[in-house]
Amino acid sequence: MMDYVQVLVIMLPNIALSVWLVSLLAHVHSVDVALPPKCTKSFSRGSAHKWTNWAGNWFADPEQIFCPRSLNDLITIVNHAATQKKKIRTTGASHSWSSACVVNNDGFLVATGGLNKIFDPFKIKTGGGGSDGPWAVEVQSGVVLKDLDTFLQRHDPPLTMPSNVGTIFATYGGILSMGCHGASLSTRTISDLVIEMKLVDAKGTLRTFSKEKDPAEFAAAVVNLGLLGIIYSYTIRVDPMFKLLMVDSYPLASEYFGDPSIGGPKLRDIVLGNYMTSVIYRPFSGDRLDYSDDRLWLKRWNRTDRALSHSLVPQCLQTSLQDGLGSFSTCLGQHMAAHPSSTRPVLHVVHTIMGTSSESVLRAPNAIHFTGGSETLVHLDMGFSFKTDRDFANVVQASKYAIDLMYEYAHQGVFPLNIALNLRFVKSSAMIMSHVYDEDPEAIYCMIELLSFKGTPGFDEFSTTVAQYWMKNFGAR
Repeated sequence: MMDYVQVLVIMLPNIALSVWLVSLLAHVHSVDVALPPKCTKSFSRGSAHKWTNWAGNWFADPEQIFCPRSLNDLITIVNHAATQKKKIRTTGASHSWSSACVVNNDGFLVATGGLNKIFDPFKIKTGGGGSDGPWAVEVQSGVVLKDLDTFLQRHDPPLTMPSNVGTIFATYGGILSMGCHGASLSTRTISDLVIEMKLVDAKGTLRTFSKEKDPAEFAAAVVNLGLLGIIYSYTIRVDPMFKLLMVDSYPLASEYFGDPSIGGPKLRDIVLGNYMTSVIYRPFSGDRLDYSDDRLWLKRWNRTDRALSHSLVPQCLQTSLQDGLGSFSTCLGQHMAAHPSSTRPVLHVVHTIMGTSSESVLRAPNAIHFTGGSETLVHLDMGFSFKTDRDFANVVQASKYAIDLMYEYAHQGVFPLNIALNLRFVKSSAMIMSHVYDEDPEAIYCMIELLSFKGTPGFDEFSTTVAQYWMKNFGAR
């Protein structure tokens, strides 16, 4: 029978090994997962909150804000949030009008601005296996529109987006996941140009959705409103560079927004007869307290082979002038908000000065993003979409209701609409969660929005009343 010393000698190596393993496991367990550095950039825009959207009407105070710069960073953040049982929201350029980015001390905010890589464009393979199809380009979700425009124009051959939203400062992760649109029937929404999407799901797994490999799953995932995970990249179809003839005219609003049986077909003919169309009602552009003298800003774009229009002002100076105009307009908006009675005379003068018909030939991105300085023109926007009648009569009715209500407010000394009522038109989207999804591929949707300067008295009440009317009478969404 062994004594205690012999037992101890035999067991000592095993005891030492066990102690070493326990120590090692405890050490490993205590090591924190390395996280991407917290953002050094401020997202407060001068407010007391950690994050504020561009318009300043949404705020958030997340526990942490992360700024990933790689796919590994994204996966690490998602895994860390899962471990900590935290919600995640994302923000790009913070142009969202909704609460999609809002998360407070129960979650993390992921700012995607560092995911800004643009990959080399390529030709999409055709059914026969060749590479002679349309062009496409993969962009990470934080790529800003203006940066892709510049990149594509410098490519050999030069390329362009066939349609786009008006601003150049939003990110592709934002506009594509939310189903944003341009003004072209043929391209539908911008999301309908996507052929592949990659995202990191709640388990930290990279998922790829392909139009070619699984069209049904793809259609359900592209416009996801941030519900499926964090977007890593989109691959988008692009076109060889082309030119657009942009024509501006200023007809009386009553020619289109009077009798729906007359104005509706006129609008329909314009929309069907042009590559892109934007109908912008300019409030208080006339000199009466009704809309009889008010004007529309009618913009039409068509592809052309004509020579580019020459400008004596260099492009860099044009950009500076546009930014300056946006800042000046914001100052006017602040003045009208503080002194509502000045709204009519101010807008009448502005619209008189800027009401000269013209036409010009521009490269596609310059024509599409004609607003230029809109980033400095801080405003609020309420937008809806609804399917048009065959004769566009409901478009006239929806517009006229908002205009008539605006003048009812004006007679009481309140001027809730001081930028525009804007109409654009697209064909239905194949993306299931899009606000213009429709099984009829030829269905035409009217994208209608009200825009006023931030701080405009009465805008919230006015826009809410209009929204309720549009939803009740036209199924707007």
